[in-house]
Amino acid sequence: MARVTRPETHTLKLQSGETLTVKKRLNAGERRAMLAAMRNKETGRMDGLLSGRATALAYLLDWDLKDDLSGEPITIKDPKTGKRLEDEEIFAIMDSLDSSDVKEIEEMIDKWDDQMLAERRAEKKIPNGKEPSEPASPSAPDSDSATTKSTS
Repeated sequence: MARVTRPETHTLKLQSGETLTVKKRLNAGERRAMLAAMRNKETGRMDGLLSGRATALAYLLDWDLKDDLSGEPITIKDPKTGKRLEDEEIFAIMDSLDSSDVKEIEEMIDKWDDQMLAERRAEKKIPNGKEPSEPASPSAPDSDSATTKSTS
């Protein structure tokens, strides 16, 4: 089990055949930023309307979506630098898409996030194929259960 998150990518395929290029996993800073992006700036509370969008943007690196009328690519990278646009710019692009397309993108990336979290939890159960080590010191018995006597 690696402690450092490597910059690996994965390709997800939409029903239309178009693809999303996503990060395989998020590092701690990216996950923290994703959770922060889910908070309503006015109330500070988690906002369900921001959840899918924040998760999608945390993972999304690129896509090959095209405008269905013109056939032109809907780019989320700066054509001059090749760098991904800022989140707010991508938010605006996603807001201009059909809502069912955005829903599919968000749900697909959310499932990918769930899959990667489950994979990571499975890796942690038995690191590197080794048996889990014994605790450094035995746990003390629960004082309440050790001294409680039944009275009938």
